[in-house]
Amino acid sequence: MAVRIDIEAFVEAIQPATREAATALWRAGAVTALEEADGGAQAVVRDGSSILQPWVGIVDGAFTGECECPGDDDLCVHAVAVALAAFDEDVRWSGAAVLPSLAEVPTERIRYATAVERLAPRQLAALVVDQAADDRLFATMLLRAAGMLDAADHDDAHRRFRLLVEEAAAVTSGSRWQIHELEAAGRRLAAEAAVLAELPATADALVLVEQAILVWDELAGYLIDAHEVSGIDPDEVGTPLTEAYADLFEQLNADPAELARRLRQLADKCDNGTVDLDVL
Repeated sequence: MAVRIDIEAFVEAIQPATREAATALWRAGAVTALEEADGGAQAVVRDGSSILQPWVGIVDGAFTGECECPGDDDLCVHAVAVALAAFDEDVRWSGAAVLPSLAEVPTERIRYATAVERLAPRQLAALVVDQAADDRLFATMLLRAAGMLDAADHDDAHRRFRLLVEEAAAVTSGSRWQIHELEAAGRRLAAEAAVLAELPATADALVLVEQAILVWDELAGYLIDAHEVSGIDPDEVGTPLTEAYADLFEQLNADPAELARRLRQLADKCDNGTVDLDVL
């Protein structure tokens, strides 16, 4: 359950030195990639040469933090900086947050985390760079996490997606097209929509994904007719496109009722049922 925070009381309860240092970090823009996590908030904090990811939340009725810094305070300067940023962004606080170190972690993730700890920094960096070079979605997520996305990334993603929509719409325009070409166009749309959704949302991006949804629904009719030879189900493209649309819309408009209304309008235009209303 979300709780209301007396921000002034919280700030006054922090030691003056910690409060001043945390405020300086926050105002200097050292707190980035803020997100809700485990009922609280976490972010990346750059403090000199140190890059940390502290978490802060309400545990057992009291604000508590976790951080990789050597301090042993429940609320170190970095956790307080995250709290200040979270207050400014109106993050929703749960009254029953869970410390990240105590949250249940899937076995597979534990294994991967152990592998990361065994790698030298250069080994890990090389693996990440190689993966980013081969995977546009991973590359975009990497740049977003590092705060390095810029206008060129945004423009390139829009240009790529617009071209893919045009190419998909033209797949069946000739007399000699094959089902596998249609399927490939759909897969490319789904993959690039995921990239677009990782970028800061814009109204133009929302319109592009809406166009892609309409184009794909029309193409899906051919897949349905050729279901005996098709290699994918229309939902394999329709659902990722709908999810990307919902992600972008939620960034631009926090009203879930309006999202539901817009998706239903889209679904009414799509005769082949490729708009996945289950994403609501």
